[in-house]
Amino acid sequence: MVKLLGAGYTDRRDALRLILGSGMLFWSGVSLADTCFDPARLPNAGMRRSLNFQAVSGDPKKSCAGCAFFTRAASGDCGKCGIFGGPVSVQSVCDSWAKKG
Repeated sequence: MVKLLGAGYTDRRDALRLILGSGMLFWSGVSLADTCFDPARLPNAGMRRSLNFQAVSGDPKKSCAGCAFFTRAASGDCGKCGIFGGPVSVQSVCDSWAKKG
């Protein structure tokens, strides 16, 4: 009998279910936006609300990655918004979105 992380798992099948389940949770529940900023600590929260900022755009053709106000970070999928003066994800969007020229 194997006891995994003190959780009382009794055999390899239980351990495998735990490992596979946590992997599925990662891929289904985590977006790129989650890695760029903490929503509770965003600067200019009032402005973000007034411009209907969304951490993940509902329209794949309209996101910060293609916005004229977005400056991408040197690495990763994060960047800075010129309007908000703070971090955003390439997946985010707001009402002030303007296509890069």
